[in-house]
Amino acid sequence: MQKSTHSVKDLRDAARNFRGDDQSGVRADGKKLSGFTGSGFHWVKDEELDAATVSIRAVCQANSFKSGK
Repeated sequence: MQKSTHSVKDLRDAARNFRGDDQSGVRADGKKLSGFTGSGFHWVKDEELDAATVSIRAVCQANSFKSGK
């Protein structure tokens, strides 16, 4: 997933409305993403984003948020 403020906001919103397996984990990840959508977002390290989105990856069908994966 390419890092952009818009796509992370979309994912955060999807997590907020998520229904299904690990719903509480996905929603918790969505709350963590809120910290990454303000100014300075592009300075967030891939590792920080990956650590904050363990449960949410199934929503966007990603294994990682690092570029090229």
